[in-house]
Amino acid sequence: MTTEAQQIIIDAMTGWSGDDEIMPSVAPLLSLQGPDADDRADDLTEAVIRDIQDAIRDRAKLAGYIGWTIATLGGWQRVDDRYGLRLTAALIAASFWNIGNGFWQKVEECYPVHPELIYGLKILSRGVKADVVVPSGIPHYEREILQGLGESEARGDWRELIRRTSAFQNRPKPPLGLIAAVNGLYQLAPDELTSMAGQVDNWFDASALISALRTADFLTLASGSTNDHIRFAALEDVLRNRRQLSDAETEALARLFDKMAESPDEWRVWLTVFNENPVAYPHIQIALGKALVGCDEAGLFAYVDSVKLSCGQVDGRSEIAACLQEFSTTAASDRLRLISHYAWRRWDAWNFASSADDEALAQGTSQLDYAVLMWLGNFEKKCSLEAEMRSTEAKIALLDNEWHPDAGALHREISRLIARWRTYAHALSYGDRAAGTAFVQSSEMPGPPMSRLHRSRYGSPTDKHSK
Repeated sequence: MTTEAQQIIIDAMTGWSGDDEIMPSVAPLLSLQGPDADDRADDLTEAVIRDIQDAIRDRAKLAGYIGWTIATLGGWQRVDDRYGLRLTAALIAASFWNIGNGFWQKVEECYPVHPELIYGLKILSRGVKADVVVPSGIPHYEREILQGLGESEARGDWRELIRRTSAFQNRPKPPLGLIAAVNGLYQLAPDELTSMAGQVDNWFDASALISALRTADFLTLASGSTNDHIRFAALEDVLRNRRQLSDAETEALARLFDKMAESPDEWRVWLTVFNENPVAYPHIQIALGKALVGCDEAGLFAYVDSVKLSCGQVDGRSEIAACLQEFSTTAASDRLRLISHYAWRRWDAWNFASSADDEALAQGTSQLDYAVLMWLGNFEKKCSLEAEMRSTEAKIALLDNEWHPDAGALHREISRLIARWRTYAHALSYGDRAAGTAFVQSSEMPGPPMSRLHRSRYGSPTDKHSK
């Protein structure tokens, strides 16, 4: 639906005076009786769409149709609608009227008590399930994908499960009437929907259920549920649809992360789903930073441990920095000290992959640079920074006196020492601005002071501190 059409509907709902008028194409279909009534959803959908299109420029008529939908839903009685045709038709229409959840607010305003409607919405919402069919003759590898998905889900291996779900890109949405039923239940009786969601026992059905809701709404549903299938389905949907989140969606995702972090052990598992490759998920970093503010010590340490220190072929420093910048805006000083010191300790032990015989790992950056510089620039004493720089300079001067297995090992060692010196030099130069300026090219530090011999062997021609 176009933005213009949405605005027309909003205006019609705002100007509604209480009149109601049944849609002309829908009316004949409501008189159908017998078993065939169960197969009329497609016909009702076509009729609703046709009548809305015909009346889209007639706001008075649209307001009448909206009024009929409100009256039908608010006053619905199961004994008067044995085959559910009126309820289905009204819900299909509601799926067009419900822009920003305004329609259901109007229903609740006009019909504050609606137990029969809640009953009908619950019955229909239970029908929102994935129709998983395995036809005969499918390739063996496709059967293996389904089998592997079921096995990883059964043991709660969410890291493996998200890899498996990527094979299912084309996911049909539920029919419009069922989508409206779930949205109506979410608005009118959210506890009932949360209870229903708690009974879902597989990802396919969980994914189908949350697909009926807007992103902020299904994230709210997931944060209110203790069902990990629902939580995973909500998180997987956000990760798969890589788009910038609205403020409401970001807040809802942060609340879901808050719930996941309540158990340190489970939080570590969830972090493996989305934080091992942060560059793939830049859109969740603000929400993650907000959630970290509420984490206890174990939760903060779990976050740091989940970050791969080496940038490798993909540099996720900017994403980690975005998360920690958000965390820094509201976290207390003792929390900043806690997470940054733990990050520095891990970085210090790692020492630019000093235990790995791989030149690609011996580079001058790590994905925890922001947190490391937060510690060094904000909390470490200036004299300690200077002492570490002098110690590193001394190690560089002694390189030629030490034994190295080969030229490659020597190159890796000098690269590590220069990178370490530059990190401390950056913190010393910028102080409490060190973390924030880490990715500004103009703030890049020169190499450490070297003799002419060391400069010619190891240093850059642009080093400014050579002797």
